[in-house]
Amino acid sequence: MVESKKKLLENFYSDISTMEKKTLTERRNDNGINYRGRILNKVIDVEKVIEIFICRYFAETEKKQFQLHFLILGDNRMNLDSKIQVFVSIAKSEHLDWYNSYITTRKEEKKAPDLHKDLNHLIEKRNILAHAYMTNDYTFTPDSMSLRQTRRINNDGDEVVYFNKFQNKNRELIFSKKDIDDLEELSLNIINFIIGKSWDILNGK
Repeated sequence: MVESKKKLLENFYSDISTMEKKTLTERRNDNGINYRGRILNKVIDVEKVIEIFICRYFAETEKKQFQLHFLILGDNRMNLDSKIQVFVSIAKSEHLDWYNSYITTRKEEKKAPDLHKDLNHLIEKRNILAHAYMTNDYTFTPDSMSLRQTRRINNDGDEVVYFNKFQNKNRELIFSKKDIDDLEELSLNIINFIIGKSWDILNGK
């Protein structure tokens, strides 16, 4: 038992030593990879509860729900944007009071966004994290079509991660740990809201 605790302590201090040896850029890159994984994983969870909602709305029996899920809503047969459109259409036409009862976790908006806007916001951020190029060590000239690189002045700490989009021109995007925490909170809020109604539909409410 004592030997086991000693080994755990050795591993712990070894991990700290490794972290101390990493450069700021390396630590930012590690955090960027972590940020990507966290949000991609949460959006997959959101997609799954939307699929369940649609299945339970259109099919009464478990067998039919499974068939709808595997044969139509499967991973590559219908994209997430299409699933969201179907979901929102059903919610607004058949469960409007429930849809309007949604409360966002986003505090930066002057007017509280509805569920559809929150879903679009989450997908937009997911797409950036999934596809944008991480640029923690250098920067591209903003608002230009130049690929010339300039060494980044690193003074924002390792929890701030930089990305660049190459769409028409350079556009720098910044994510902090708080941004990711807020997106995870938003995802969980959406998931819990939709799951609650899915159970109601299953029970004929």
